[in-house]
Amino acid sequence: MSREGSRGDAACAARIGSVVLGCYELRSLIGQGGMGAVYEARHLRLGRRVAVKVVRPGLADDAKVLARFEQEALSAGALESEHIPAVIDFARDESAAPCLVMEYLEGKNLAQLLEAEGPLPIARAVDIIRQACRGLGVAHAAGIVHRDLKPSNLLLCRRSDGSDLVKIVDFGIAKVMKPHESPADTTTGATLGTPHYMSPEQARGEKSIDQRTDIYALGAILYELLTATKPHPGDTYNAIIYHILSKEPAPVREVRPLVPEGLARIVHRALSREADDRPSSIDELAASLGPYAPDGGDRLGSSDTTLQSSGSVSASSPASASRTRLAAAFVAGVLLTGGVVALLRSPRPREAEARTRAESPQPETTSPASVPAAHEAPSARDAPVPPPPDASRSARGAAGGPVASPPRTAPRAGSSPAAAHTVAAPAPQPSSRFELRNPYQ
Repeated sequence: MSREGSRGDAACAARIGSVVLGCYELRSLIGQGGMGAVYEARHLRLGRRVAVKVVRPGLADDAKVLARFEQEALSAGALESEHIPAVIDFARDESAAPCLVMEYLEGKNLAQLLEAEGPLPIARAVDIIRQACRGLGVAHAAGIVHRDLKPSNLLLCRRSDGSDLVKIVDFGIAKVMKPHESPADTTTGATLGTPHYMSPEQARGEKSIDQRTDIYALGAILYELLTATKPHPGDTYNAIIYHILSKEPAPVREVRPLVPEGLARIVHRALSREADDRPSSIDELAASLGPYAPDGGDRLGSSDTTLQSSGSVSASSPASASRTRLAAAFVAGVLLTGGVVALLRSPRPREAEARTRAESPQPETTSPASVPAAHEAPSARDAPVPPPPDASRSARGAAGGPVASPPRTAPRAGSSPAAAHTVAAPAPQPSSRFELRNPYQ
């Protein structure tokens, strides 16, 4: 660290305990940036916690830095979105240093989250980027380009239901797109953007920067959320810039094969080297990510078990996980019960075979002696033919006695075997008495 940097840090720490703008007591140092330091503060009369950003002491006399700081305050203050911290106040303190008062936020930034957990579940990573798209959509509609999007500038807070709430912070080098803006108006003398997330046009130092540079940065952040690696690696600033300008990122699916192919195409399109090849607007990028978000991509991410988030920024609340397990257990129980019932109701093999034999028509088989002659009929009624009498019993001739079965007629020559078993249809007789004869004579 340089001597000037050490002095600046010491001066920032020395402000803790002081009161700015007459009512905000600086309680602790939250962080420092290129232009200023951010403190946790408390309103002396209301007791409300706020965040106060103050220009670093070494830059308080730089007219360009002061103009940029004021531009950030005025541009961010005009934006109304749940994904952009609300600006409460802006003024100069007793030392003439400008102070920006914003809502106080608690949470982790994405850089801290990636360091703690590695690659995020696919649906959660997509949801975070889509929330950032909604916040940037408000900024772009107001003609503001962030130009310094990176994981550390996306703060992950918690809603009352435990879900993620993304806040876009640090509009310190934001560019306000104005009609008839000249190239000199964008020069600040400071590094614009963070190398790993710079668009190629930023890396080349071009002046014509528009909202598509933010789209590129979001593509680089989503790449890192999915793979835990940066799309453009490098150990030095120049190595990173060279990679951005001359090489393509490694395919997402080579690093993490579980990423759906369609989502991988969206990521690489956002990282296109030419701005015209990227989505034309932040809304278009958000819409293309819709099918992979939690409300529309559960089916796509159901097999993604690479990493489950945990702790204060878990992917899902314990209650949600419990409901999911209960639902799975219920479905498994229903399927098991249905299978048992079906098994009990199905007939056993032997019973099924017996039932089939009972229900199927049986062919009529008779002994040769039980087939009547064609010119005789056993009865005038539709009664079944009784079995042939025993050979030792003589036929009774009394009326009303047992009737013997008619004799069988031998098959005619040339007739088929089936014809030999054909039983002649009974024919009505004029008399109720029959002439009985012994079929065995």
